[in-house]
Amino acid sequence: MHPWTKDLLKKHVEEVGGIVHTRFPPERNRVLHIGHAKDVNMDFCYAKVN
Repeated sequence: MHPWTKDLLKKHVEEVGGIVHTRFPPERNRVLHIGHAKDVNMDFCYAKVN
């Protein structure tokens, strides 16, 4: 993850009071692709910053 992204996430967490909600929505056709891996990684990193 790029350092700028980490700084942006930290700033956002401070603004929302440290409350983190992440969601990985179900796929309608039940086929996962590389974009889903990116979403899961972003959710994990966002929650980890908190």
